[in-house]
Amino acid sequence: MRSCYFGPVLQPKLGDDPLNVYRWMLQSVQNGCRKEEERSHMTPTPKYQVCPYAAPLGMESGAIPDDSITASSEWGSSGYEAVKARLNTQEFSGSAGGWCKKNSDRTPWIQVDFVSKVHITALITQGRDLGETPVYNWVMTFTVEFSDNGLEWSAVMTAGAVPLESGNTDSETQATVTFAETLFARYLRILPKTWKDECCMRFEVLGCRLD
Repeated sequence: MRSCYFGPVLQPKLGDDPLNVYRWMLQSVQNGCRKEEERSHMTPTPKYQVCPYAAPLGMESGAIPDDSITASSEWGSSGYEAVKARLNTQEFSGSAGGWCKKNSDRTPWIQVDFVSKVHITALITQGRDLGETPVYNWVMTFTVEFSDNGLEWSAVMTAGAVPLESGNTDSETQATVTFAETLFARYLRILPKTWKDECCMRFEVLGCRLD
């Protein structure tokens, strides 16, 4: 026989009818058991219920406007801008196939401002497009941060509660990293840590806009 009770135990007062006190306590135990049964039949909330149909948020398609993509630096006077970081950008005369940082930039980053808060579940990354004269540049390891105001940042963590670290192994292969928990933020920032020859990359962000 199990007993359930959710509430304080009242001490009988002098002169109380013992039978009434017993009935009160019995009713409390029964009510507590009913609450426990109701909780046991609740449907668990799916981990990604907040983003049931994760899809590209607009880097490759252009739905994210150019002025929402910024970086700590850009190599050269033109051709390597942050907007070239869109997934599958192709190299052509006068334009690099990806964003590349300045050589002097020791703490590079590139970020997206979604204008309003969105659900973010994953990243797809690439290195710089090879082009007609192949160049081999890609980010080998990077970390990710998110923010609501663009000033205060939090690191994206793994399920093991350590900062997420991912990257690419060549210029063209797309690498997908899925976050352990869905983010809900306005800004997403990628911070390259190591790279092949030059720090260059392209990427897409996956998630949901639930307006």
